[in-house]
Amino acid sequence: MAWPETPTYCNGFKHEGQPIIISETGNWRVKDEKVLGQWEPYGAGPIDDVETLTKLYEEFMLAMMAEPECAGFSYVQLYDVEGEVNGYITYDRKPRMSAEVIAKVHKAGLKSREK
Repeated sequence: MAWPETPTYCNGFKHEGQPIIISETGNWRVKDEKVLGQWEPYGAGPIDDVETLTKLYEEFMLAMMAEPECAGFSYVQLYDVEGEVNGYITYDRKPRMSAEVIAKVHKAGLKSREK
């Protein structure tokens, strides 16, 4: 757990087999990517380069998708916004990683879930 001291459920509630969805995962930013405007860059890391980001993305997503309790996830955001440089697509709408690489990772993750 990211915050073990924080309860996962409200008082009086517990996990009873409900689907577990991981929301806003993959908050990484690449070190040398610039933020447009007056904002400070936001995102985990920074990661050295897109190649390192791609490797981290693959390792993380495959591990997460292999967890049988994980019913789904939401990547942090489709594209960068003011200050947040952690989307699939940059602020000026250029792919950070290729769609083919992302699809390959997700297909491998889904295949690992087959029984």
